Amino acid sequence: NIVQRRLLVEWRAALTQRLAREYLAGSGGSGDGAFYRLHLVGDIDNPDQRICQDVPAFVNLSLSLVVDTVSTFLKVAGFARLLYKISGTVCLAVIAYAALGSIVSTVGFGPLVMRYQRQTLMQEADLRYCLIRTRENAESVAFFRGGSSELSRFQDFFDSLLTTLRKQLLLLSGFETFKTAFFWCTFAVAPLLVGPAYLRGEVEFGTISQTNMAFSIILSGLSLIMTKLTDFAAVAVQVRRLHALELALERESMRSTVCRLGGEAASGYIQLLEEPPADRVDVVLRVQELSVRTPYLVTSHQQAILQGLSFDLQSSQSLLIMGVSGVGKSSLLRAVAGLWSDGSGKVERCGGHEVFFMPQHPYMFLGSLREQLLYPLVNRPGITATVLQMALEDVNLGYLLDRHELHDIKDWSSLLSLGEQQRLSFARVVLMKGVRLALIDEGTSACDPANEARLYALLAARFGSYVSVGHRPALRKHHTHVLQLSRSGGGAGGCGGTEPAQGKMLLMADAPLPADT
Repeated sequence: NIVQRRLLVEWRAALTQRLAREYLAGSGGSGDGAFYRLHLVGDIDNPDQRICQDVPAFVNLSLSLVVDTVSTFLKVAGFARLLYKISGTVCLAVIAYAALGSIVSTVGFGPLVMRYQRQTLMQEADLRYCLIRTRENAESVAFFRGGSSELSRFQDFFDSLLTTLRKQLLLLSGFETFKTAFFWCTFAVAPLLVGPAYLRGEVEFGTISQTNMAFSIILSGLSLIMTKLTDFAAVAVQVRRLHALELALERESMRSTVCRLGGEAASGYIQLLEEPPADRVDVVLRVQELSVRTPYLVTSHQQAILQGLSFDLQSSQSLLIMGVSGVGKSSLLRAVAGLWSDGSGKVERCGGHEVFFMPQHPYMFLGSLREQLLYPLVNRPGITATVLQMALEDVNLGYLLDRHELHDIKDWSSLLSLGEQQRLSFARVVLMKGVRLALIDEGTSACDPANEARLYALLAARFGSYVSVGHRPALRKHHTHVLQLSRSGGGAGGCGGTEPAQGKMLLMADAPLPADT
């Protein structure tokens, strides 16, 4: 038992850590895991459930079935020899009968059991995710008084689960009835086959008992597939789910590698080189003939968003990307960051932690205030409390230290307003050493004008090179260049039409103020 339990722990640890590493951090621990792409594509449902629940269930059941199989083999091997000596006919009959029962169970019941177990896993995960979404968006739901709608959606998921469970119950009831009849039919087989020999005086009375015992043990052993059918079906379902996850992780790892290497293999992908252009070391970002398509999704077709973009951003320049909503501004940032790779062209930029991305809704790490400020490298040494305090004061968040300690672990996404979270995101980039390029996707949309001006002045003084997406005309004075995206044809501002958006990088002084702003 000790060896078996130790094997369970080590096997689960190895499998869970391998899948979690590829899912979260990617190959080599670069931090570029497959979680974003899997969420985007949507072909792998509930990867969290597969890693946290399917892995331990698979390990437990697999090891249990291996132990049962070995134990059964040893028992059958021992008693088959004894039974064959007593009656070869009885021995062959029990083997044939057990094989018949296993075939009927596997072919007749096995596929249905697997289907209902797979549906149950998926529906339970969807049910749990429904409640998780309500918890994560509790404030918005409360403002709308949407509890009744959330309950209705929960009930829809739960009704689907109950329907599956009831169908599974009927199936398993029929299977249990079949198993009971299967074993009861053999209750008197051994005595009836050996009884005539006893009456003729060819065997002793004890032989009947030996035959009956050996017959029962062999039948039970050879019927292992039938008696453990639900366990075998559960293992098969878990193997399929884990194998599908592994294939998806390998696919995303290969896609990332292809995008970095380029060449013919990268046809249909944007080539991303995480190093400055060799001919211009002062260029922090170069985009060449970039065309961007929406990622492949299970539920929709790909669409061309951007086409033919080319520009260079030097280390002393800043770029504001403008355009109407839906024209592809955030999509361009995602392509530059490497999140979206479907399309063509080349992106050359500084790599690693020299690039810092600041989204409109900053991610609040599950940890202390200190870890919030140091994210994504939360374990950086040499960062004193004084340095953290100065960073908070730089972004006008010094008052947080009057209310909280740096080591306090709280739900910061609920405690801090969106504007405070955006300012905290700027504190992160200030604390990150070696940053040469910041990518800001409407990162000050929830800030007042005074704080917005303060944050951009801080960026200009510390780094000089950043790319922003925004709508406010006031942002123009904080950037040296502008890229106005628009679609040819369609309505005002180039917002209509189905053609991909285009644009050209201009000096801010040479760029006219768009009419729609």
